[in-house]
Amino acid sequence: RLLALFLAAVALPVQARVLLNEVHINPPSASDQTHQYLEILTVSDSNVPEAQTLGNLSVLFVDSNGITVGGITEHVNLNGLQTGANGLLLVGLNFDAAVPWTIAAETVTANFAAVRGAGGAVDIGPKSGLTTLLVEGFTGANGNDLDTNNDGALDSRPWGTLLDSVAYGDNPYETTLTAGGAPDNISRSAANTTANAADAWYGGNLLDTAGLLSLTYDDPFGPFTGAATPGLPNQGPPSENPVRFNEVLVNPAGEDANNEFIELISTSGGIGKTLLSIKLTIASARRAW
Repeated sequence: RLLALFLAAVALPVQARVLLNEVHINPPSASDQTHQYLEILTVSDSNVPEAQTLGNLSVLFVDSNGITVGGITEHVNLNGLQTGANGLLLVGLNFDAAVPWTIAAETVTANFAAVRGAGGAVDIGPKSGLTTLLVEGFTGANGNDLDTNNDGALDSRPWGTLLDSVAYGDNPYETTLTAGGAPDNISRSAANTTANAADAWYGGNLLDTAGLLSLTYDDPFGPFTGAATPGLPNQGPPSENPVRFNEVLVNPAGEDANNEFIELISTSGGIGKTLLSIKLTIASARRAW
């Protein structure tokens, strides 16, 4: 019987860690709710993205700079939702039917309107100052004032556990970004899955290259310059020594004056690496020098 109990305990699934991965707050348009999104990431203890059914979790959007400082302007109930094999859940208005961008086949989508709280703003904001909290066991509601004296400290916490957070504005709560101003998009670095860590984030304002579909940063912040990546693995910083020798052909067979070459290789960071090789023939290099 002890052996059976032991085997049953070993067989229990390990709960993945759940993190905020991306918050797309302010696409370039006066009416942008259709292209706002929230992205959740689940990873194993070894930081490998994996699928997970989410439990009693909620994401709260709290005013950090507006007329209702400390107030919950909107929240999303994640209970029963799933992440895909790549660990991603993408939540946006009517995203269950169609997503405006091309996303990974493994990414699971959900409709913001179907999981939002009653009486909310149907909006991710306010844009001038926003705290995003991922919590377990939320018992509050939209409109609750968590900072009654507006001093920048939470007076009430209607939840059991704070799992992750990211904030900016004049009265940010919990994890505060080092970014100046109000970014349009904030994204977690693929190289940093530490919860409640300001240095895990990059982002910026969005350059209006494609209206609501724009994903390129105009005024970036963070450890590297990335881009918004809805429904795709986030980016990571380039390696410290990105360019290396890959191959040197010193003595080709036969007449080799124009066939000798040096090959360089560059690797960039992130979950999806890209390789770029450059061959320089000795003759062309001599002419360049």
